[in-house]
Amino acid sequence: ATSYNLLTHEKEIDLMKWILSFSDVVAEAAASRLPNKICNYVQKLAQLFHTFYASCKVLDFEQTELSGQRLALVKATQITLRNALHLIGVSAPEEM
Repeated sequence: ATSYNLLTHEKEIDLMKWILSFSDVVAEAAASRLPNKICNYVQKLAQLFHTFYASCKVLDFEQTELSGQRLALVKATQITLRNALHLIGVSAPEEM
């Protein structure tokens, strides 16, 4: 299991909290039969990731442990985005 104890930047925390809310959003979308809630989730996830990526240096060879934790956050975002898009029937490109 990856530790995230070094991720203390506001933008890192915002992104982590949003990723953690995914299961609640899916449950709410299913219960209310409103799949657009997942679309809204995806849009905000992309926005939060963009803000995080612009604010935090992911690869820093002088801070390898921090870089590892940030890379794990990037991977968690990728997995969550892929899962959310799958639920609404959209395929995600592997790379851009």
